[in-house]
Order: sequence, then C-alpha cells, then structure tokens
Amino acid sequence: MHAVPAARDGVHNRGREPVSIKSHLLRHVVATYLLQVEQVPIDIVAEILKHKNLQTTAYYGKATPAMVDDRLDGYLARFAGALDFEGDVLRAPAEVKEQLEEARERMGVLLEVAGGTCTQPGYCPVKTACIGCPCNAPDPSKRRDPERARFWAERERERAIREGRPIDARRLEQTIRDCDVLLKEMDLVEAWQKDEVNDARTELVVIA
Repeated sequence: MHAVPAARDGVHNRGREPVSIKSHLLRHVVATYLLQVEQVPIDIVAEILKHKNLQTTAYYGKATPAMVDDRLDGYLARFAGALDFEGDVLRAPAEVKEQLEEARERMGVLLEVAGGTCTQPGYCPVKTACIGCPCNAPDPSKRRDPERARFWAERERERAIREGRPIDARRLEQTIRDCDVLLKEMDLVEAWQKDEVNDARTELVVIA
C-alpha cells in the first residue's frame, strides 16, 4: 500500500482545495475507515498496516472531527428521545413575557425569527436553528413556521429510515419534538392572551 492513482479531475477537500494523495495520507484514511467505520479490531488493523505498536495504529485511525460530531449528535438525539423533558421544557406564558421584556430592555429592537422573536444578544449559539432554541420567544401568529418545519422533518425522517440513515432519522426526530414543544408553547401563549383580553373586558364592565 504505497500509492493510489488519482482521479482525472483530482481530489478536493470540503473547501474544494486540491488534496495531494500520498501513501502516508492513504494509510491514515484506511486506518480510520477500518477502525471507525468497519469497527475492525485494532490488532487486525495493525497487522494490515504492518504496525508493531498498537498506539501507532490508534493514532493513524483517530476519528475525524466530522465523525465525532455525527456520533455526538446521534447520542444526544437518542438521549433526548429516551427521556421526556417536555413538561420541564415548556415555558409558561408569563415566563415568555418576562423573557421578551428583559430582552427589549437590554437590546431595544429584537430580531423576528421562525416561530417567534429572538431574545439572544449578539452571537447566536445555535447558528440560527431557531426552532428548539430557548432564546426564541414563541409567537402564535407564526404558527405556520413550526408546522412547515415539522412537515418537512417528518418527510425527511421517513426518507432517512428508508435509506438506512439512523443517525439522520434520530436528528430529525429531535426536530419534530422541538416543533411540537414550540406549538404547545404557542397554544399556552394564545390561551393566556385570550384570558387577559377577557379579564380586561370584565374590568371594563364592572367599572361601567
């Protein structure tokens, strides 16, 4: 395993920059694939690569950052699916109102986002994945946003299952749960707003 013919159009990384395939890089790729994807025992991989020290094989077969991210996403999705946090996650309308008021005091004009209003100043920790973000104050008038997102996630989840992509399916299941939580919070806010209107009308009748 010393050389590999390059493709005619070349090999590129994610940034579309050309990558020179050398035997050393190829050995890293093979070790990573065998250990991380095929789950081949490390002693067998060491024998394939003619390594005398298993620590050398472990170094060659180190997981890539993308592999770590995918595995972590899968763990988090399974963890969220195994436990029912919905009762703890749902915010009461009074909490949402307080969240909005505090954000307006800090920032003035707030950013309108999918399903509500962003109350996060500056850097976005979830990279604009607003549905499911605790900084998103739900707005019942934007119900169509989580409804559309849920419809899309349901469809893509079924596709992921058909194509044998369980990690993607679990990630989409989390998106569906996030949409459900946001829709329930919208229901609570809407009911609370109606109660406030009715209370105000009652007060006017009493005064009259």
